[in-house]
Amino acid sequence: MGPGTQATGTAAEPTDTVGLALAAQGTLLDAVARYRALEPDLAARHAELAAARAAEQSAQQQVAAARATVGTGAAVLYRSSAQARTPLLGLDVRAAAGTRDVLHLTALAERAAQDLEVDVVQAERAAVDLTLATRRVAVAEAALATVEERAGTVLDELHAEVGELGADAAAQLAALGTG
Repeated sequence: MGPGTQATGTAAEPTDTVGLALAAQGTLLDAVARYRALEPDLAARHAELAAARAAEQSAQQQVAAARATVGTGAAVLYRSSAQARTPLLGLDVRAAAGTRDVLHLTALAERAAQDLEVDVVQAERAAVDLTLATRRVAVAEAALATVEERAGTVLDELHAEVGELGADAAAQLAALGTG
């Protein structure tokens, strides 16, 4: 190869200040374009995380309310007498007149027990919903971290490129931007 010639398929490294500035400008514009392309994804991931956290907070409130309902029902049941919990104990064959009242109280006690069972099931479902909401938050956090890492990598590349510029090339790059 003679002087001033270059091997086929290789790019010449710019050695003059203008060439360095132009090469840096292309690299910087590419990095800026890649970062801007990530911005909508970052915004979407932030919105998803905010929505997931709001759903998790709502699920926590539902769990607290359901547990309070179960606790209240259980406390009422605990404080009630054995006669109130099982009115059939008050059934007396010798006092047939009270049978209707005992059967009515029994139906009420059975209804209260069924309501408490429904409350317990709802509390269990609320706890499952909270677990799912917590998992969605973790997934949203991971997705956001992934996009933030990609954006951070682009910014690091940008900073490295700027850091490698000499003062003359940086000044020339600035002049290119204002021209």
